[in-house]
Amino acid sequence: MMMQPFHLLVVMATGIALVQCHGGEHHISADGCGVTKGCFRDPSGCTGPTDCDYFTSWMLDENKNNKFTVTGTATGYVALGFSNNPGMKDSDVYACTKNNEVVRSYNNADEYQNIGAELKGVSEVAVAVVDGRIECSFIRQAYLVDNDATYFDLRENNTYNIIMAKSDDLTGDGNVVYHGATKTGSPEQFSFTDFEDAVGGMEGLPLQKSHGSLMVIAWVGFASVGIVMARFFKPMWPDTKICGVAVWFALHRTFMVMTFLCTVAAFIIIFIHTGYYFTPDEGLPRFLHALFGTIVTFCVILNPVMALFRPHPGEPRRPIFNWAHWFVGTGGHTLAMVTIIIGLNNGDFVSLIDDLPSRVFWVMIAFIFFHYIVWLLFEIQRCLTDSQGRTNDIPLHGSDKGSSQQHLSQNDSYAPPPEDDAYRDDRICQTTEEGSMAKTVLLVIYLVGVLFTVIFIVTSIAVVPA
Repeated sequence: MMMQPFHLLVVMATGIALVQCHGGEHHISADGCGVTKGCFRDPSGCTGPTDCDYFTSWMLDENKNNKFTVTGTATGYVALGFSNNPGMKDSDVYACTKNNEVVRSYNNADEYQNIGAELKGVSEVAVAVVDGRIECSFIRQAYLVDNDATYFDLRENNTYNIIMAKSDDLTGDGNVVYHGATKTGSPEQFSFTDFEDAVGGMEGLPLQKSHGSLMVIAWVGFASVGIVMARFFKPMWPDTKICGVAVWFALHRTFMVMTFLCTVAAFIIIFIHTGYYFTPDEGLPRFLHALFGTIVTFCVILNPVMALFRPHPGEPRRPIFNWAHWFVGTGGHTLAMVTIIIGLNNGDFVSLIDDLPSRVFWVMIAFIFFHYIVWLLFEIQRCLTDSQGRTNDIPLHGSDKGSSQQHLSQNDSYAPPPEDDAYRDDRICQTTEEGSMAKTVLLVIYLVGVLFTVIFIVTSIAVVPA
């Protein structure tokens, strides 16, 4: 039976509609990347739009304008931006949204602020949501003559970093929401008249991973043990010295120097990663993490500076130093634990490091409980065995004050003062004999817990794919 003309038109229209609905799967392709068109993809190792979390390509049309295709694993929006740096600020951004439109904005150069901008110089927009991915294409004029500094000139000899971000959400009026950690970018700049084949994800995540690992090593590892040595082990090993000073002091000083070095290195790394700024616009957990981390870094710098100018034991200002040193050290350690917790759970058990398993957060929570339980046992043991008074304070090396010279031995400038020698003979030895076994057992248990936690968290961070 022959098909009526009307029915034939219906069939043809349906076929065309189906092709249009699924056309996005075919016009976005990695074919020709680096040869006939430029491409950017993330993560490294992905081969094209279907298995990349982020993918964009560009080529030139007959008018030397840029034709972009953009896709990503999101159902709210996928954004492509051109930036003057590897970070998000000072960027001309185009977001393909689930509302079948492109929304333009500009990231402020001075502070993190996403400002809505007029969509201009853009034509032939096509957006579709296909199998949990947004697929988009549009043509953008290489430059405009309206002197709009936020509309970046993509003509030859102008180079920019590519940035991309995504989210499953939009605001009620269809604008983009903050993307959190779901972003990537190119570490290098290139021209959009050239056909590069670039890979993202290499700039941000390794720096984040290095920062997180160093902070965990510093505060869960070195600082925790260093503070325990200073607080609970002054009476131990009274007749043994390391490099001319008491064992507890040598270990405490070594661990805290390592804490200082790791923290400063981690602070520098993350500031390079973030572009040397942080703002509440990035979300409260991320902002608090950055703010608390800055305070922790200040504490780790302040404490050794105070220690360089500490009064000798017995001087009137020594108690002031003791309390200040304790407050800054213990307060910094406690705040560091809170900061690490925020970093591991920035909401809904999602870490600031992409793809870090939630079990890492729970291991850190368990360590904090373990840490304070062991401290409580140390305190109970000390109350049961320690004599009253403060012992084995370390005098400042090289002081020329007359009131302090009497505390210095002729053979050892770090030796306890003469009156402490007798105190050590009568009381410290008794304390050491009565409590050494219990303290040693607690110390071994604590060290095992610290090592396990540090190794587990750092290893978990290290294996997160870049």
